[in-house]
Amino acid sequence: MNKFSSTTIIAVTMTAGLFVGDARAGHDETIEELSVSLMRQTAAAAREPALVEGHRAAFERLMTRLVPRDRRGEVPEMTAEGIAELVRSFGVDQEKTSPVRYLATLRFAFGRDGTRSFLRAAESETTALGAAYLAGIATGVWSDGPEALATTRAPTRFEPELDPGARDRVRTRWREALSRCLTSR
Repeated sequence: MNKFSSTTIIAVTMTAGLFVGDARAGHDETIEELSVSLMRQTAAAAREPALVEGHRAAFERLMTRLVPRDRRGEVPEMTAEGIAELVRSFGVDQEKTSPVRYLATLRFAFGRDGTRSFLRAAESETTALGAAYLAGIATGVWSDGPEALATTRAPTRFEPELDPGARDRVRTRWREALSRCLTSR
């Protein structure tokens, strides 16, 4: 794992869920009935890595749901820390242990705004950039692919600026205006 321990990841995820509260529960992407099973020397030792594994599996299931099959290869790899930032809350619905195994059924709520922001950032046009890298390698600007890729900067992330209440009011007004247009014909 990177510089953060899995305990830190789980603690950040749980804390984020506590601070956000239920006011925005309708704005979450949920993953339910996700099963994890892991063996270690003891069930207690297996619990934490199983929950981290559950976070990754929930993220993958969410991407399968949200991203068209032909575009899934464009979704960047996520670190455990990155996934934890997107998880608003998670719960353990069922939990079983044996002396060496931890089994659980989990549920996750991914914050919709954070997930959308992540997907927008992942959606940058890469075809032209790839052609430019190849041209740069061919003309001697870079010696190889890794050197060219080292010049890549992180994609621009667009974060929602409206608070949820304001966003809901704007959407309501837009829907009302749309309804008036459709019924005036």
